[in-house]
Amino acid sequence: MSVFRRITHFDKAFAAWQGTGQPYAARLESQRERLGAEAAQLEQARSSRENFLTQHPEVPRRLAELERAIEREEELERLHSWEIVKERLRARSLGLSHELDRGYGMEL
Repeated sequence: MSVFRRITHFDKAFAAWQGTGQPYAARLESQRERLGAEAAQLEQARSSRENFLTQHPEVPRRLAELERAIEREEELERLHSWEIVKERLRARSLGLSHELDRGYGMEL
């Protein structure tokens, strides 16, 4: 293979790299830099959280208690809502207007 032919193949390969490979490589490099910065931020957040929990070990227990209390309140609200629905259905079956609110129907 002649030197001229090798240069021609090299030029074609280099042109192909510049047309397709190089833009893709530049995008990957940009993504790598962005992801590296995001990873550093996440590591800082993890470290801050760990330091906070070391200084305040009672926080996870208290958060769990709050979560359980919220779940209990939500369940009580659901039960209360079903009681209202059942009361309205009972009132309809007795021929009372469904427009009447709780506490007003029978007294009027």
